[in-house]
Amino acid sequence: MVLFRYFAAVLPAVTAILVLSALTVWPAALAALIVGWLAVAALTFAFLGGQEAKTSNYWQLVLPPALLFLSAVGFELLSEAAAVHLAVAISVSALILCYSWNLYLFLHQPLRYTARTLERLAILSNLSSVFLGGAALFGLRLFLSLPAWKLSLAVLLGGALLFGQSFRSAKLPSRPAFAYLLIFSFLMFQLSVALISLPILYTVSGAVLTLAFYVFLGIGRHLLGGTYAAGIGRRYALITAFCLVLVLGTARWS
Repeated sequence: MVLFRYFAAVLPAVTAILVLSALTVWPAALAALIVGWLAVAALTFAFLGGQEAKTSNYWQLVLPPALLFLSAVGFELLSEAAAVHLAVAISVSALILCYSWNLYLFLHQPLRYTARTLERLAILSNLSSVFLGGAALFGLRLFLSLPAWKLSLAVLLGGALLFGQSFRSAKLPSRPAFAYLLIFSFLMFQLSVALISLPILYTVSGAVLTLAFYVFLGIGRHLLGGTYAAGIGRRYALITAFCLVLVLGTARWS
């Protein structure tokens, strides 16, 4: 049984890199590849979870790898550079591997598990999902004339899902967390509307969305956890200003 669990812990990552690599040579099989990976991941995580897999808390815990994979698929479909395809496939698969392996340790070998590792990996996965998914949406807007309202609606719903997962995995108070979820998701929606009007590359738009998600999530976690202070607000303001200057100042405006 232990050997099967070892195998199950690495299977989502192995299949992810195979599917992401296959997209470049077999794009016609997009739907089959996505459904196939989701089926493998669901069965694998159900096996790893055991009795825990019967609870909704467990499935929100395994949501980040699935969202990361789907975001990577969207990004890969728009990218034309082989090096970018390879980098995304490797980095996304490595992150999924780290997540599923630590999930295995958390469930079955708690003495080897480092506290809060899954929470940190979930945040990293969600940030990556915002960048890849956001860039993919703005790319669809640019290349396939995706209606602006559909893009902004997708940002609103995706932001709500990612904020909700992040707050829940941190075990923050549910009622106030829901209020912050609504506020931050609406702000992400408004930001996407503003970004649509700017002549910037879709990857730059994705980076700005990611920065906003990082700042909102960080401030929300401190507010809900009762650890917010003026110094924290100044720190996030400086991070925001520096990153915006770096991203927008060095970006190629189209």
